[in-house]
Amino acid sequence: MLGLGTGALLGGILADSFPNRILPLFASFEFAIGTFGLMSPFLITWVADRFVMASRAEMAITIFFLLLLPTIFMGSTLPMLVIYVNKTHDHIGISIGTLYFFNTLGASLGSFITGFILFHFFTLNQTIYFAAVMNFTVAVLMFRKRISA
Repeated sequence: MLGLGTGALLGGILADSFPNRILPLFASFEFAIGTFGLMSPFLITWVADRFVMASRAEMAITIFFLLLLPTIFMGSTLPMLVIYVNKTHDHIGISIGTLYFFNTLGASLGSFITGFILFHFFTLNQTIYFAAVMNFTVAVLMFRKRISA
């Protein structure tokens, strides 16, 4: 939660500071999330091997710091989109409400699809790689939108 909250603050600051660069910033953060996803199976194995004899407290602290950066990136994306969409709409409430609706819907669908479909047919690593590809796809689409805008 610290990463998501910090990311939300960072995303708002970056979007306010660089209003003409919101889409490239958003795409860069999505790319970073996907990159972490690709690396995560290796990082999980490394942490497990390195801290196999560690106490629960040491393991919790290690995992906390391992997940801090990607959760900051994740938390940053919604505020960036809110500010970007609000630039094209007159009503902030509609902008935030619409984005929050689709963000929540996407998270719900992603959880359902992952738990009931992907994990049923694919391995954990394949599911992780699928999620990373989705992040890369969003990043590419945002870079392309920026170029065409």
